[in-house]
Amino acid sequence: MNKIHCVKKPFRLWVKRIAFLIFPLLLTGCGSFSPSQDPVLALEGVHTFATTALSFSPDDTRLASAGWRGEIKIWSIPDGKLLTSLSGHTVPVWGLAWAGDDTLISAAEDGRLLVWDLKQRAIIAYADELSEVVAMDYSAETNRIYTLHKNGRLRAFEYPSLKVVATRLQADAEGLALALSKDGSHVAASFDGRRVVLLDGDLTNIRELERPPRDITSMRFAPDGQQLAGGAWFDIHYWDVRSGVLRVQKSGHFGQIASLDYTPDYRIVTLGRNTDAQLLLSDSRTGRLERRLAPHQLCGWVVRVSHNGRYVASGSEDESVRVFDLHAPYLPTLAK
Repeated sequence: MNKIHCVKKPFRLWVKRIAFLIFPLLLTGCGSFSPSQDPVLALEGVHTFATTALSFSPDDTRLASAGWRGEIKIWSIPDGKLLTSLSGHTVPVWGLAWAGDDTLISAAEDGRLLVWDLKQRAIIAYADELSEVVAMDYSAETNRIYTLHKNGRLRAFEYPSLKVVATRLQADAEGLALALSKDGSHVAASFDGRRVVLLDGDLTNIRELERPPRDITSMRFAPDGQQLAGGAWFDIHYWDVRSGVLRVQKSGHFGQIASLDYTPDYRIVTLGRNTDAQLLLSDSRTGRLERRLAPHQLCGWVVRVSHNGRYVASGSEDESVRVFDLHAPYLPTLAK
């Protein structure tokens, strides 16, 4: 009887099975059911709609965060005290970088590049009327700021004058992600159509890297600059900077890797988006999963590791900022 019932109504049975799988995901958003490490700091509701950018201060005692509506906030670490709030953008901020103990650089969809004096809470330099910025980074070694724009243009600015010293256009391509090596000698940029280019500090072409199987939407250089990591759907992509050869590694994510960052000892933290907001710490060489950090309730946007490798900060569409201590014993628990 059961056999006949299954044959006569297979569609209804499959609907029930699919609903059984999807229903838990709807309840938990982009979360995960796996035991994970709790944050030492959870700042809830700090950026309306989403936290989009994060950056640790040079001494790792402060964290800058920015949101979907353009607001920027400075927090003390690890206690999470709000120190400063800044208003200069009105749209999502996609780049934050410290240019000293009390100077912050921000870049946003409004095409504005701003330099902030945090003691005065004032803008001390700016470049505007730029095209939509999708990523920004700064090199303290070369005193240059790099921006990637949605229209495929790359710019290099002299800091602190904000004079444009180099520009490059990837014709008929949309800019997706930007990475800058610690010493400022290499710039990597990804574009739609699965293109990833490696440039020098003057934005002169070094080589086009081996094409990945999917578009790369987040990138970071390893601490020694010899490896470039890229996040896409499901997998982590690693390029050898000298040869341009690509190695693809499974990540443990069920969707897009929204953001990633290296620890000083070559481990890598990845944050998911689109079906999972897991935070995973893995060995970049072997792919071995070392820690699961508590996932966000909604899809992830950004993850950053402190300079000393102790803290991991993350932000997502659940409007929160979370900070995890990698020096703490790993005692995973089920998310509450």
